[in-house]
Amino acid sequence: MARTSDTRTLTRKAAAQLATQGRLPHTLTVDQIYEVIRQGSRTTINDELKQWKAERAKSDALADTLPPPLADAMCSLWASAVEQAAEQFAAEREHLTAALTTVQAQVHELTLERDAQVVRSTTLDQEIASLTERLDALRQSLARIETAHAVAMAEATTLRTELEQLRHDAALERSEARASYHAALVEHDQAFRQELDQATDRLQRTEAQMLKQVDDARVAHRRTETQLTRLQEQHTTARTELAEVRQRALRDQQELTASRHALASAQERIAQLETHATERDRALVSVTAQYEAANRIIATLEATLKASGRRPRSRPQAH
Repeated sequence: MARTSDTRTLTRKAAAQLATQGRLPHTLTVDQIYEVIRQGSRTTINDELKQWKAERAKSDALADTLPPPLADAMCSLWASAVEQAAEQFAAEREHLTAALTTVQAQVHELTLERDAQVVRSTTLDQEIASLTERLDALRQSLARIETAHAVAMAEATTLRTELEQLRHDAALERSEARASYHAALVEHDQAFRQELDQATDRLQRTEAQMLKQVDDARVAHRRTETQLTRLQEQHTTARTELAEVRQRALRDQQELTASRHALASAQERIAQLETHATERDRALVSVTAQYEAANRIIATLEATLKASGRRPRSRPQAH
């Protein structure tokens, strides 16, 4: 019996320990508990684990309906009360169970001795009666402990009722808070819609300005394209004219080269003519000198003839 009590207590402690490590209470298994405590029968572990899960489920259900601070406080109080009652009951039951086991063993031994020794039967009967009285007293003590346990369970029931009332009050407060939150939400939604309308209006004006800028940019782009086309045409014309000028310059250069050759020939011819003219001038000067000398001779002869009374002949004129 002591082993069974230890198994139940260790089962609860192991389940609480696994729950604090992040395991969900409803997912705990007998194998997981046994792996921690390493003792007791699986039937005992299963029974105590079911009871612990039921108590934990009730506690969690109550905690979900209360504000977190109040739920934590009530759950702690509930867990503490249940744990203290269970520990006290387990300790008393373990003590009485051990004593009962000892007495039962002694009764068994005495009964065997009575059967073996008829002579000592009277004494053994008295001892058995005494032990029986002790057994009855232990049973009465056990009954008192069970009564105390029932009282503790009644107090736990009262505490559960108070928790239900607190849950009801919390539900009312939550309903009022929900209504207040809804009103605030409606007011916030109206303000948000007003601000959204203003933002939409600003966005539309901005879009209109942007569209106008885009149209202006497109017009400027088309104007630029027109100017670019005109410049390209002018560039093409200029390149054509440049090619023609280059061709004319090439022809002019060719003609200039030919003119230079003709000029050189003409200059050479002029030089030859100048040489001939110089020679002719020289010859003309010589002929003129001869002509003048002849004229002087004729003048002298005419003067002589005149002096002699003869009529002079007419002189040839110089050319």
